[in-house]
Amino acid sequence: YGPHVMTMATGDNLEIVNGDPILHNVHALEATGDGLQTVFNIAQPVRGQRTQVDAPLTRPGIIALSCEAGHPWMSAYILVAGHPFVATTGDNGEFVIEGVPAGNYPIKMWHEGIRLQRVLTSLQRFEYEEPYEVTQNVVVPAGGEVVVDFAFALRPSS
Repeated sequence: YGPHVMTMATGDNLEIVNGDPILHNVHALEATGDGLQTVFNIAQPVRGQRTQVDAPLTRPGIIALSCEAGHPWMSAYILVAGHPFVATTGDNGEFVIEGVPAGNYPIKMWHEGIRLQRVLTSLQRFEYEEPYEVTQNVVVPAGGEVVVDFAFALRPSS
C-alpha cells in the first residue's frame, strides 16, 4: 500500500485505488475496548478501481490496513486525528506542523512495531511487536518555531 503511513482528520473521506491487475482487499482494523474491530473491508479486483469509503473516519486513533487476498506483506496505517496538528515524516525523518497556536503541548511520535512476532497463515496476516511511542512536552512561542528531535531504541529480541 502507498503511502505506508498517512494522517487524516476525523470526518475526512478516504478513497482507495487499486494500481495492480490482480485482486486486493483493504481490511481496516482499529483497536477498541472489545478488541480489534473492522472499520471497513473493501475488495478491489480491477486495476484502476477507485472506491470511496462509505463513511468518514470519525474516531481518533490508529487504523491498521492489511490485504487478505493472499498478500500478508501488504500493510499500512492511518492516524485519524481529532485536530489538524499532525504530520507524517518524510523519507529523511523530518516533519513540519504548521499553524500551531502558542502554548504548551505534548507531542507524540508513533512508529509501527518492527519485529515479526508470528504469522497467522489462516488469516493471511503478519503480526508484529507493539508500536513504538515517545511523547515530549513542547512549548510553542507566539509566532515562533520549535525543533523537536525524537529517538528510540529497538527493544531487545526475546
